[in-house]
Amino acid sequence: MNDWEDYLDIYSSDSESDNENEHNQNNNEPKNYNKDAQGLYTMEFDDKFSMKKYIQIVHASTGYEFKTNYSNSKKFGLICFNDPNCKFHFHGYFTNGIWKCNYFEHTCGIVVKNRKRNLLSRNSMSSLIKDELKDNPGISATSLIKNLKREHGIDASYQLAHLSKKVVLGATVTDHELAFTNLLNMKNEFTEEKGFVFDVECYDFITDDGKRQPKFKNFYFTCNSLQEASKYTRNISSWDATFLVGTYRGLLLMTVVKDSCNNLLPLAFGICHENESEAVWTWYVSKMKDNFPWLFDGTNGVHVIVSDRQKGLGNAIYGNNVRHLHCVEHLCRNVLSKVIKCPTMTNKELRIKIYQLAKANDDDEEHSILEELQSRHPSAYQYILTTNLENWVEYRLNCRRYNTLTSNNAEVYFSKIRELRKLPIDQLVYNIITEISRNVSQRHDKSINMDEQTVLVPDVLVKFHKNRDRRLDVIMQGDKIANVCSLVNPDLFYTVDLNDVANINPCTCNYYLTEGIPCGHMMIVAENRNVNISSISLCAAFNTIVNYRNTYANHILLPRKPKSSLVIIVLPPRVDKPPGRPRNKRDIGVVAEQLLNENEIPRRCTRCHQIGHNSRTCRNAIE
Repeated sequence: MNDWEDYLDIYSSDSESDNENEHNQNNNEPKNYNKDAQGLYTMEFDDKFSMKKYIQIVHASTGYEFKTNYSNSKKFGLICFNDPNCKFHFHGYFTNGIWKCNYFEHTCGIVVKNRKRNLLSRNSMSSLIKDELKDNPGISATSLIKNLKREHGIDASYQLAHLSKKVVLGATVTDHELAFTNLLNMKNEFTEEKGFVFDVECYDFITDDGKRQPKFKNFYFTCNSLQEASKYTRNISSWDATFLVGTYRGLLLMTVVKDSCNNLLPLAFGICHENESEAVWTWYVSKMKDNFPWLFDGTNGVHVIVSDRQKGLGNAIYGNNVRHLHCVEHLCRNVLSKVIKCPTMTNKELRIKIYQLAKANDDDEEHSILEELQSRHPSAYQYILTTNLENWVEYRLNCRRYNTLTSNNAEVYFSKIRELRKLPIDQLVYNIITEISRNVSQRHDKSINMDEQTVLVPDVLVKFHKNRDRRLDVIMQGDKIANVCSLVNPDLFYTVDLNDVANINPCTCNYYLTEGIPCGHMMIVAENRNVNISSISLCAAFNTIVNYRNTYANHILLPRKPKSSLVIIVLPPRVDKPPGRPRNKRDIGVVAEQLLNENEIPRRCTRCHQIGHNSRTCRNAIE
């Protein structure tokens, strides 16, 4: 059987596995085919378009190159691109309402493989990437190009991959307006009995005809597996929000933590269609308190929340057992944008000084940095004093920050799901949950293969052995108390008090506060013959293999994706025109078709469907 027959069998089996709607929409495979004794293949198609698309798909999958010999309303023929004397030909003719085709195999002995695929169109390429986009709708066009090159040897352009992705998503993605109704239907599958917290909040809206209908307001998700995992991670989380770029815009709020191997794990996320404000963050914090009470009641100690300097979140978070710390990176950007440039200190030097100030371990170090800023950059010094130093300078915190200076954890995860933000809300929610479930399963398998005899996870174990190799000198001052100095610099010494391990500050170098691993000073004192304490026993619990396994002990079992059942129709939220002055550049309005040249294609927004702009710059309100 040749490559064409191989592909035909695969194509037919794939078509049988699809549902009836997809099969009717993509009915491009031949009705029947057979081969006679002379090697002549015959096929039948409903129309010429189906026949040509089938040829394009075969061309993309097998690598055969051929050129058109003749083409009209009744006939269509192809010949070998490599050798005019090759027996291969493809002849199609229209008769009795169908297209009948026959062809011979190549006899030139050469199967011409062209990686550019001159006959490849976005419709035929969409058939190659359809299954991949079903599993991961958020995959980027660049990743699709790499996969096509690896699996089929095709060098596709970015434009072709992007347009093919739009063709597939246009056929598989639900309507943005209908997505809110589908989200409510998903609640029937993501139930509390299955361990999910799937809250869809709506409010009554009176339509023009006087009827009451639910209108979407907010959405919140978490599950039992993530709730249990939060008990074994570091007692710090990053909170942030990002914009959705679909038809109805909105905000995606998320809480992200790190495990002992520095993997990102979202604990919960919410969606609302309001501007980022204190009311939005108050709603989200109340949901987090209901589902993660141990983060706020001091069960595991003081929980630290790192975010940007958004006043709404700072006002929404309150309590003695939770601290809201400012992101140092956002603080740097605010300083650089609001202060006047100084000739005595560059912006790069100013950024370095701000990070050094954030890591200051004592009052002397903080005072010296502030004095340098006052002398070299007075305006930056005055602005920094207006900020609350207790919320970002290390030694003023009185809590463990685990060396997390920024809210970058949440922003990094947002970058991973960047493409998903364009999808309708039901597809967005389902794919985020799928991504979290996939990560939990992979890390569960990884934890099983870890060697328990090492006690610590591999990443932490490397740091542990690196600290042990340091050359230090010990001067014992009492039981489990000593001064430790470096042999290279004897004047610099640190005080170690192993009686203070429970109070999380056993060494004045503060390394244990940030990493949860004993520093070299602690190790050399612990292994002294007069103390004799195992250094591994000094490690924090979240760095152990047992703790890592407990984090991912529970899988997230996804229910099947429910089909749309329009029992209760949920109206989409109203999207008002965003605040701010319009752009200086005038958008082409309704008269665009009259102003454009005949050969120029007018731009049409895919969000509001008006002419003259695109969806990225659209500022129109949607009722």
